[in-house]
Amino acid sequence: MLLTLVAYLAEDRSEELPYHRFIVGLFIVGVPIALIILQPDLGGTSVLVAMVMGTMLVAGAKARYIFMISVLSAATVGAALLTRLVTQYQLRRFTAFFNQNSTELELRDYVYQGRNAIRALATGGLYGKGYLRGSITAARSDIPVQWADFPFSAVGEEFGLIGCAALLGLYVVVLLRIWRIAHLSRDLLGTYICVGVFTITLWQVFQNLAMTMGVMPITGLPLPFISYGGSGIVTFFALIGLVQNVHMRRYR
Repeated sequence: MLLTLVAYLAEDRSEELPYHRFIVGLFIVGVPIALIILQPDLGGTSVLVAMVMGTMLVAGAKARYIFMISVLSAATVGAALLTRLVTQYQLRRFTAFFNQNSTELELRDYVYQGRNAIRALATGGLYGKGYLRGSITAARSDIPVQWADFPFSAVGEEFGLIGCAALLGLYVVVLLRIWRIAHLSRDLLGTYICVGVFTITLWQVFQNLAMTMGVMPITGLPLPFISYGGSGIVTFFALIGLVQNVHMRRYR
């Protein structure tokens, strides 16, 4: 989807993205995003929407166009809720987010995971408890699916605030390098590819860390390069490979 969208946007070299090209761009990404919503996978959808917004903004889309994407996205999610395309499991995740201290039986399992993730971060202190010595994260039952959804809680408990800051610093370095390569690119296609990868990475890191700290609803998005898994790791290596490809050809 990223490559298809940026290839279309790069055909126009004007400083401002024309409205008709903006609409066609939405149609290009609209069908696959609709299919992902029907799965339903709202977390994956949010990543793609962020990518589209970031890429189109750099491509010269007006601010009101970006606002239109936001409104359409919110309306789509609202329609999915009203038509019950969203499962009860996902709906309860949103309910649990707004009732994080709830003691209701039906929300207990949904609140439990997020609450323990926050506890793990808080008990890590400044230096942490040491590698593999986190009592909360070591007990697999306290934070279910921790290796995929909540690895940041283990970083916080075992390595403390310093470890968390070091991990965030590494992400900042990666993002700054991607942004620099976007500026060095000799063509719009390369620039837009880098912007898309930048937005995907930034949003997914933010969403995963925010849900671990209870700031955002739990969506199950993995933490790039940290969460255990196959498809997520391969996808992010492929994205970084695209950026490296742009960097290789910056002098051509």
